[in-house]
Amino acid sequence: MANPKFNREIKDRVEVSLPLAFRRVEDPLLGASLFSALLDGDVALMDEGLLHGRSDIEKGIRWKAQSRAEIPDAHHYRVAWIAVRGGGTDAAYHGVTISEFFIDRPQRLGAKDLPAQVNAMSRALAGQVEVAALPDPLRRALGALLQERGAHSWANSAPELRAAFA
Repeated sequence: MANPKFNREIKDRVEVSLPLAFRRVEDPLLGASLFSALLDGDVALMDEGLLHGRSDIEKGIRWKAQSRAEIPDAHHYRVAWIAVRGGGTDAAYHGVTISEFFIDRPQRLGAKDLPAQVNAMSRALAGQVEVAALPDPLRRALGALLQERGAHSWANSAPELRAAFA
């Protein structure tokens, strides 16, 4: 049986609750979105599950290893963190950074540097473009994926961002 006094207290608290977050108008992250792509070999695929560590490739993996050295037979994956600023026809790719992780599927064991991934996400949201370390075929595949996903976003992007994928 519900306690009427308890329910009344909850109702009163909800009515006077404060906003969960305060943002200044000049906040540089206001209006920026982040999405992710899985880079495997010479293939780039959109995978929104990477944002929360719930991609198909990560399911069932124990992230116990601290480095690739602990998993000698691991497969090397990269993640592209892609920030988009604006919306609709004004949307533009704002930043792109890369992080990596390693998975040994038969052992169901993986290694990734979570702080490095979070920092890479932050740099992408801040507008940095860091794709020079990618092999040329993979960088071109990621550029093609970005163009395919949003031609108008690609056209609205800074020339420096587009040039990074040439």
